[in-house]
Amino acid sequence: MNNPRALVISEETAESLGASVGDLVLMQLETISGQQNAGDFAIAAVAFEPGLLSAVSAYADADTVNALANLEQGEYMKLGGLLKDVRSMERFAARLTAVFQQDGLQLFPKLAPSLGLDLFDVSRHEGQWSGVKYQISTLGDYLSQLSRIISVLNLLGWGILAVLLFIIMAGITNTYRIIMYEGTREMGTMRALGMQRPAVRVLLLLEAFFLEFPAALAGTLTGLIIMGCVSLIQWGLDTPLFLLRDGGRMRFSVFPWQVTVNTAFVLLMCTAGAVVSASRAAALQPASALRKTY
Repeated sequence: MNNPRALVISEETAESLGASVGDLVLMQLETISGQQNAGDFAIAAVAFEPGLLSAVSAYADADTVNALANLEQGEYMKLGGLLKDVRSMERFAARLTAVFQQDGLQLFPKLAPSLGLDLFDVSRHEGQWSGVKYQISTLGDYLSQLSRIISVLNLLGWGILAVLLFIIMAGITNTYRIIMYEGTREMGTMRALGMQRPAVRVLLLLEAFFLEFPAALAGTLTGLIIMGCVSLIQWGLDTPLFLLRDGGRMRFSVFPWQVTVNTAFVLLMCTAGAVVSASRAAALQPASALRKTY
């Protein structure tokens, strides 16, 4: 590994090249001025590297690569850093941008990237400049297209939920029509004893609510149990979705407020499905309801 021409490639790259440790390969790259250059390297190791970038990444001596790219030792065209908490990357990028601006350094504005485009492709920027100019980007910029896909999937999920709620509400409405039909005489008796129409309506809606609440609670608990079981499954580290997992496992973020809001929304919609039947039951005349025969 002391050979400055040593090269470490991934298993996927080695398989596509049909190469193994000790083989000589010719690597082509672009210099800082846009010219094409090439250099020969000896494969020193084949590494297991999961993730989306395994097929396009390799490791070599920095000074050797700089010489081929017409850069001085210690110079770089792209420099990446890792943070302990991914949620702080945007704040860190904002602070770094402010420091660069205070020092009078030239900065490219952020562009809306998409998958397959290089964030550092200066040809995408308008205008001319002289000297050194920098661009600060985060992982969120690279994955912005993926974020859009996730947003579309979320909207699709809400659409499916709306369809399911419509079906459930239709079922609840039909069920309460049957309940109203079978309990007509009982409701007539309550009206005859002095219960007012609003009280009858509220009583039926409360009955619907207390029938739906255990079902909604059981569904929520079942979903949490399923997510917990799925998070225990080890899906492996050798898949392209490795970057989207935590140690090969799926992780779910459950927010109590979101569970509460979703459950309350489902209960509200399901209870609304019984409003029509409850209103019709409350509008029954006591005498006609008591004469009802089946």
